[in-house]
Amino acid sequence: MAYKHYGYESFRAKVDGIDYLFRCWSEGTRYGFRHVCEVDESRDEPWYFNPVTVRVSCAYYNRTWERFTYESVLEKAVERFDKSIVAELRAQIVDRTAKAEHERCEAEFSAFKTAYDAASPELKNALKNTAINNEADAKFVTALCTADALIRGALK
Repeated sequence: MAYKHYGYESFRAKVDGIDYLFRCWSEGTRYGFRHVCEVDESRDEPWYFNPVTVRVSCAYYNRTWERFTYESVLEKAVERFDKSIVAELRAQIVDRTAKAEHERCEAEFSAFKTAYDAASPELKNALKNTAINNEADAKFVTALCTADALIRGALK
């Protein structure tokens, strides 16, 4: 059965002269969704390319609790390699991506807090009972607070 693919993302690592390309995407399924990861490897020799050395997937029924998108499927793919390079691959792919995602979230939260602190009491009161359920909601509220503060001259 063909499933719709969406959310393509790729990650690169180089260990012992071999380049690894982790290609990840999501697929909608009739029971929920899954994350899929395929790994290609290529060496420094121009003639060497080994497509899809590893293919793994993780199925979900409603949501994931990962630190970043594709964390579980990347971990699963890394574990499929020889034990001598697993630690280095994990450091380059999983740990580095988790750190970058954490820094991105911290920056977004800081922008949200700055904008909210500068918002008018009327807007804060209006937002008091508003549910912020996802990243899109948070970005909308940040933009709303920023616009309010700029109009009032509270932000420069």
